[in-house]
Amino acid sequence: MSTLFHRLVSPCLATVLGLSLFLAPAWAADTSDNDTPVKEIKVAADAFTRGDPLPSWAQPLAEMPESHRREPLVIRLAETQLHVGAQHALLVNRAEQANDAAALGSIGEYPLYFIPEYQKLHLHSLVIQRGKTLIDRTQKVNVRFLQREAELEEGMYSGMVTAMLLVDDVRVGDILHIVYSVDGQNPVFANQYAETATWDQEEPIELRRIWLIHPVDRPIHWRQMGDFNKKQIAQEVSRSHGVEYVKFEERNVAGVDDEPDVPTDYFPDRFIEFSEYADWHAVANWATTLFPPVDKLPDELQRFVDETKQLPTPEARASAALQWVQDNIRYFSVSLGESSHRPYSPALVAERRFGDCKDKTYLLITLLHALGIEAHPILLSAESPLLPQRILATPAIFDHVAVQARIGDAIYYLDGTRLEQHGQLDRIGPTLPGAYGLVVDPSTTALTELKNPALHELTLRELDETFTVPNLEGTGTLAATQTWHGTNAEYMRLAFGRLTPEQRRKQVMGHYERRYPGITLVDEPEVKDDPAQNTYSLTMHYKIPKLVTESHGTWTLHYFPSNLSGVLNVPEKVTRSFPLAEAEAPYAAHYHATINWPDNVRAAEDPQSRKLASDFFSLDTQHNFRGRIATVDIHFDMDKARIAAADVPRLVEDMKKLDNAITGTVNVGHDELRQAYAADASLQDILKDRMRTQVERVSTVLRAGKLTGEDLAEALCERADAESNLEQFDAARTDADEALRLAPVLARAWECHADQLAARGQFARAADEYGKALSLGTPPGDIYYRRGRARYYAGQLERAAEDFGKARAVAQSAGDDEDAGDSLYPALWESWTLQRLHQPLPPTLVDLAHAAPNDAWPRPALAMLTGSMTPEQLLSDVAKKPEDDRELTSVEAWFFVAQYRLAHDDKAGAKQAFEKVRKSGITMYEEYAAAAFELKALDGTLTAAKAR
Repeated sequence: MSTLFHRLVSPCLATVLGLSLFLAPAWAADTSDNDTPVKEIKVAADAFTRGDPLPSWAQPLAEMPESHRREPLVIRLAETQLHVGAQHALLVNRAEQANDAAALGSIGEYPLYFIPEYQKLHLHSLVIQRGKTLIDRTQKVNVRFLQREAELEEGMYSGMVTAMLLVDDVRVGDILHIVYSVDGQNPVFANQYAETATWDQEEPIELRRIWLIHPVDRPIHWRQMGDFNKKQIAQEVSRSHGVEYVKFEERNVAGVDDEPDVPTDYFPDRFIEFSEYADWHAVANWATTLFPPVDKLPDELQRFVDETKQLPTPEARASAALQWVQDNIRYFSVSLGESSHRPYSPALVAERRFGDCKDKTYLLITLLHALGIEAHPILLSAESPLLPQRILATPAIFDHVAVQARIGDAIYYLDGTRLEQHGQLDRIGPTLPGAYGLVVDPSTTALTELKNPALHELTLRELDETFTVPNLEGTGTLAATQTWHGTNAEYMRLAFGRLTPEQRRKQVMGHYERRYPGITLVDEPEVKDDPAQNTYSLTMHYKIPKLVTESHGTWTLHYFPSNLSGVLNVPEKVTRSFPLAEAEAPYAAHYHATINWPDNVRAAEDPQSRKLASDFFSLDTQHNFRGRIATVDIHFDMDKARIAAADVPRLVEDMKKLDNAITGTVNVGHDELRQAYAADASLQDILKDRMRTQVERVSTVLRAGKLTGEDLAEALCERADAESNLEQFDAARTDADEALRLAPVLARAWECHADQLAARGQFARAADEYGKALSLGTPPGDIYYRRGRARYYAGQLERAAEDFGKARAVAQSAGDDEDAGDSLYPALWESWTLQRLHQPLPPTLVDLAHAAPNDAWPRPALAMLTGSMTPEQLLSDVAKKPEDDRELTSVEAWFFVAQYRLAHDDKAGAKQAFEKVRKSGITMYEEYAAAAFELKALDGTLTAAKAR
């Protein structure tokens, strides 16, 4: 439902009018939508003039150089002169040549930008050069003054005006040569100087020059910036009569190709920033003058404060103040002159019932102060949250302001322009997490990073789908619950709550109609809104014809976690020069699917856990299918918001792996249907019958006599595995011996032979042969695990723990290749082995245990072994599982409980638990065989204890 989402944090401070708006109007940094309607306005007579002489401070203009370039548009000359004084000003001397009809618009419709409230625009000259002919259009060019209506539609008015120069009769080959100046500065900055001058652009430039002209006693700090082209721009410095002149110049400046989705704090183009502010402390001092203390509140606000003081905690009082400002003051910005940065008084804002970010912030901190809560404004960049940390100290970068509130040791960032934030302060959507802002306080000396320890949880998007298949041929049902946390909950609360019933139905059908043809929605979506915890849930019920499909005796159901759809930004062009921005980061998602198959389905698959290793995200998947219920759990996390250009091809490859990993099926074979067995058949009888069927199937192939060499050895090993599961150890040994004789350099043959040695209790020999299999190149993860068990029962506990740790590490770090697998079972064995050795658990194992302890099996068992759950709680949870799943999981659960009791020196309790494992009769489980070895060892120790 991403179509509902829209940005709630919008820039609302008028940034200092950047030089990019004046240096090259054809490529100006005008971020307005060009399709937005504009209206023509009138400006004061003295706001715009033509034909004026150059300012007295101007340096001699650069001459236009020759050019032999044939690009559609060539910048022959781009000169800017910056003047710092009692009245700041700039002068632009620019020449552009159109070599193609497509570029005629660039010189024929030429926009200049200024704010008439405090600036004046002077068009000194506008000449068209056609060959050797000069055509002066200074007095004749048609000038229209325009404003975009989008500002009013978006609840803001900044006073920005476009002076559109409509140049008649421009032709291919013409050169537009324009000279103009702008003087005046927003009075809110008290004549302090800060500017930015672009250097590179998309078109090539024959001559680029910038003059900085300032009094010697007003030092101006400057810095060249640029992340792609780091070539230093030459400069010359001279002084005369108390004025310093700094000239920056470069010829033959190559154009820079644009790329989409570049991080906002990355600079593909070079530019030069200038600032009179010595440091961030100076900027903070300036900003403190904007928010003076309020001595007396109007009656309405005082009544609110008196009532709110009755709330039990400072957090509740701060939350109430935030909610009052968000709900009662609509967003509207009138930013003319000083009001671009200076807020209106809280009393006036409360009376008008409207204001922008600075007005709402001023009102909110005033209420918080009245409630006894420390609060300060914090200046931010909504468009580029990380950018302030990279540039010179200047107020020009900030386009937003919020509140930093301190309650005890906790710091909260509150934004009055947001909506639907009604709950606990630590549960509201974070304000520009990770941004660097400037706290408006006289003690401020540096920027502050906006940290949020609960960021992962507050970005979580959950999807729970329950499929029910009444029969394999008919209509199925789907119950889907989507839950949003934090900022996403606020988006949904705001957007979905305002839709009509018909619009809601269309939204919740969305991708489901594409996935399941013929799907229908049953009843209206159910909304569950919890403002206190800041969660928002939608539950939908669907009917799906032909939910499962059948092919060659196998029934298949498809699932897809839509909360992971399109989460990665993958560009069309993989080869890039600039890094790629991942707009969704940080992003956390959890998908859970439950498939209720018909009553006649009886599956017995071991839980599988896989991890997709990536430098860009983490993905854990767990699958379980026991009895008639299958479950899928997928956890996804992405924190990396910036991808280096060189890493984008790997990102694309990992995206393909992600798509394969999250899109899946659950299958039911004919042999998993109950009617294939007697009506009163027990689960252990069914499983043993399947093993017998496997033995017979392989035997039939062997009797055909067509297999030789390693293929024959593989088949013998497959039959040996099934025979061992049936406790036919002599037959299994015979097959394993023959497999090893036939293929002595086949890793699989050594694995198979080692398995049979371990099944008969010859653990030391088995461990050696597992090592042989490793040396022959078998995938190491599972072999480390099996060798660890052999060493464990051989009494080599330290070496066993080492193997279990290696098996876990392989599983945790492996991608979607054959080494990827389950890290939880090796972790279980590693934990109790280390406990027997009285050694601490490694941090990586502890982290694994603490990650989602109540998630899919066997995570709860690992939680129990590491102290996060009791055996009684574990067994109680297992008892709640349905039918066959409960019986199979109980085998493992009692084995793990027994190990827990051994670790706590309860040998009698451990013996009882191991005996329950043996009574299950589930012979194909490793825990069944292992319980026999444990009981044998326990009988010896218990007998010895009685003798003492």
